[in-house]
Amino acid sequence: MENKSVLIVDDEKNICITVSQAIETNEVSVDYAVNGEEALQKMSEKLYNLVFLDLKMPGMSGIEVLFKIKETWPSVKVVIVSAHGDIKSAVGAIKIGALDFIQKPFSPEEIRSITSKYLYARPEKSEVSEKAEIPEMDYISLIKCSRKLIKDRKYSEASATIRKAIALDIGKPDGYNLLGVLFELRNDKIEAIKYYRLALEVDPTFQSARSNLSRATSWNMDGDVQLGSD
Repeated sequence: MENKSVLIVDDEKNICITVSQAIETNEVSVDYAVNGEEALQKMSEKLYNLVFLDLKMPGMSGIEVLFKIKETWPSVKVVIVSAHGDIKSAVGAIKIGALDFIQKPFSPEEIRSITSKYLYARPEKSEVSEKAEIPEMDYISLIKCSRKLIKDRKYSEASATIRKAIALDIGKPDGYNLLGVLFELRNDKIEAIKYYRLALEVDPTFQSARSNLSRATSWNMDGDVQLGSD
């Protein structure tokens, strides 16, 4: 297996150490930087496969660093590290080019899961082609289309459609709930719960996400996933 390299960018050294201890192996080397300037310097000297990037740091913000990374090293995968209550900024970073986000505090299991997901997973050819074929629609139409795609078990196409809807309006809960449903259908419970919680942070009254979160965090997992209503 090809060795991989990860860069952790966070002004809290204890976070850097925690992440490093969780993911460093014989196949995965880990470096860290305590600010944006140091991160960009390290990236100019070494090729990294994955970057964990804190949003709020002294000096350059995480968003500024993300812009620089995407401009200079567009193929590098970036996962945003955000504090509780900073969801909109994290989702905005995804629109700029980050792949995902993880909220503090997080567990070693969550870090290992997301590292494995982005270091080794390759996009399916079908998913790439489906992204290119999504027609121009408004937010509501994209969400309706996504629900139908999920019901038809066209999960890759549904994922691309949902993410396009979120890019149009990051302040509505439907897309996050549907991403949670997709992760749950793919047996990724940790990611499913994260997106159900995100939907509720955007809109605490969104009942479909509340029902899904309640079921996903219960012992028996009874009940069907809730896609929401048109």
